[in-house]
This record gives sequence, structure tokens and C-alpha cells, in this order.
Amino acid sequence: MALQPKFDIHFAADYDSLTFQELTSTYDASTNTGGWGSPNPDPSGTTPANTGYLTVTHEWDGVTLDDITIVPSNVIADTTLALTSFESSSTDYFSTKFTDGVYTFVYTVTVASVDYTYTVKKLVTADLWCQLMTLAKKFIDGTCPCAMSSFKDKWLVGFSKLMALQGEEICGDTTQAKAMYTSLSNYLTSLKCNC
Repeated sequence: MALQPKFDIHFAADYDSLTFQELTSTYDASTNTGGWGSPNPDPSGTTPANTGYLTVTHEWDGVTLDDITIVPSNVIADTTLALTSFESSSTDYFSTKFTDGVYTFVYTVTVASVDYTYTVKKLVTADLWCQLMTLAKKFIDGTCPCAMSSFKDKWLVGFSKLMALQGEEICGDTTQAKAMYTSLSNYLTSLKCNC
């Protein structure tokens, strides 16, 4: 089997950076036929992967950011990428954190003019979580004048909608995510303490 680069993306808790985790690892005839090493290319061997880069697209904005250089490795390794690594036309794209939306990450490794790619999609919903938690705090501290059971029921509907949205990514289908996101954002905005 040909080389099959693998990776995963892990966002920092405050969404101001992310970790690119190289998962390609080394070739094994029974467990990792797409790994680095004979019969596949080796990043440090005689046919090294001289180019590796990550292409990031914010699907909802329709923007593909400038490529980020990644050094190919045959060991599982983490590379932390600061928010300033993500540029569009050499200008920082994000100001304080990754914005909500669906992101497509494409890792491309070039060996002897042949490109090998792997794609990962991620859904970011940090702003919705913050909206929901702000409402939860009002419920917990009793600052809403409305009937607590009514507010709790409506909050639980919002929570359920957010779980369904997260499930879109987990199940591998992000086609409805933007519509679900917009619907939930509108619902949470309308959910005030005057139930």
C-alpha cells in the first residue's frame, strides 16, 4: 500500500491555538501499511518527504488559509500552532480565537513530486457553549425572575440541540451543521430570563 499520512487536530481549551498530531507512524506489514518506511518513503531516508504542509479551510466563511509548513515525521509527534500561524494572504485571519464553524484540515506530504494527502474535519462551537453556560449560571444562581422550571426546560432544549449539533461531527456529517448552528444561536439569543 502507498504512504497514507495520518493526523488529528486538538484545539486548546480557550481556542487560541491547536495541536497538529502526526499519527502516520512507521510502516508495519500487518498493522500500518500506510506508514513511513520501506516499502513506503521514509521522511529521513534516501527518498525523504521534503515537503509537508497543512491547508486549512473555514467552510462557513468559504476561506482557505495560507498553507502551514509541517515537518513530516515517522514518530507520533505534536506540533502546537499558535493563532498567528493562520493567515489569509499573509495577514492574521483570527484575532483572539478560532471562530465557530466547520474546518477542513488537509495534510499534504510531497515525496519525489508525488502528493499524499489526508483530510480531517472539525466543528468548533465554543461561542454556543459560552452562550449556553451563561444561561446555566443564571439558572444556578437564581437571577432569573421567571419560573425556574420553565427556564430549565428551555435551557435543556438548547443543550439537547447543541448535543445534536456536536453529533453531526461525530457521525461524520457536517452538511446540516450550519443550519443547525444558526437555529440554535437564534434560540439561545431569544432565551432570556423573562421566560
